[in-house]
Amino acid sequence: MKYESKSILGKTTIDVNPNGIDIEAKNKTTHYDFSDYQGTHVIKNYYNGIYTGKTRYISFHDESVKLGKRKMLNFSHKEKDDFIKIAADIDKTIFDISEKPDEVLRHFETPVTFEVPDDIKRNSIKRILLLTVLPVVLITIALIVSLFIDNVVGTMIKAFCLAGYVVELILVIPEISYIIKGMKNIPERLGIDAYAIKIDDDSFAREAIEYLKLTPSAYRKWERRLTIRDRDGEHIYSFGSSNNNLNKVNPRTMPDYDNLYESLRLWCHLNNVTFYSDLG
Repeated sequence: MKYESKSILGKTTIDVNPNGIDIEAKNKTTHYDFSDYQGTHVIKNYYNGIYTGKTRYISFHDESVKLGKRKMLNFSHKEKDDFIKIAADIDKTIFDISEKPDEVLRHFETPVTFEVPDDIKRNSIKRILLLTVLPVVLITIALIVSLFIDNVVGTMIKAFCLAGYVVELILVIPEISYIIKGMKNIPERLGIDAYAIKIDDDSFAREAIEYLKLTPSAYRKWERRLTIRDRDGEHIYSFGSSNNNLNKVNPRTMPDYDNLYESLRLWCHLNNVTFYSDLG
């Protein structure tokens, strides 16, 4: 399948086929074997601390590149969903052409179960308290103290306190809303067998699923979100969030999330269910 990306540097065409991946840009075609594919990269951009958007890349090992031997193709000018579809097409094509031993083909004959620890919700509540109650209490104490200071210093403290309330309202409240929404979607358990995915009381048969979308385990500072689309619409579940250092234990994410991600990805490929990595 072919995809196009247009930017100020011109048009880039990426052709995913059983023989590999062909990139056409500036009237030149470069062929990459699937072994050269190094995945996708999504970078959050900031200017003076202000979020300015995301840059999306697909990367390949390339001996002709002097620095790092890595070719980064910028697909930021495509819609997010198109970028996700390109990555999914490459991933599924690689799986289809690879040799699959019997243990892979029969992986889900014995059901696989994942338990979601209660600590995820408890630690989300702690984060809410840390972001709201503690700052508001400290600001309020400072404001009360300023009422007894009848000079320029007292006026300055009042101004800083009012500014603190405004910052709390503008920046923190949306984050709190996001956390609370995620908490409501945290399940207790997830089970996978050869025919269906079961999440608490919900069951999704493979024939009924249009697609499944899941946050990659390698993404930093991202909500671990699972979206299952069937005839009734989208069903969203949360498995916590990551932190900046993925090697550290994070009390706000599911400990076995890596295994969950790979299991759902494998199940979709084996059952010809469309699997998307939620690439931000």
